[in-house]
Amino acid sequence: MADLGYKAGFEEGYRLIKGNNVVVPVCPVAPATPVGRTAYQMGLMKGIEKAGGPKLK
Repeated sequence: MADLGYKAGFEEGYRLIKGNNVVVPVCPVAPATPVGRTAYQMGLMKGIEKAGGPKLK
């Protein structure tokens, strides 16, 4: 089964912006997950932000 945690979301978000053939930086520490979000969603948003994409709320 696929790991759908913060780290997986971070890596996916980073690659969405930079492409598949990049070295993904070290994943930051996962913040507390607010109600209505998953750890994967939080990681996805952070990965996109870290790669230079738009900052998502």
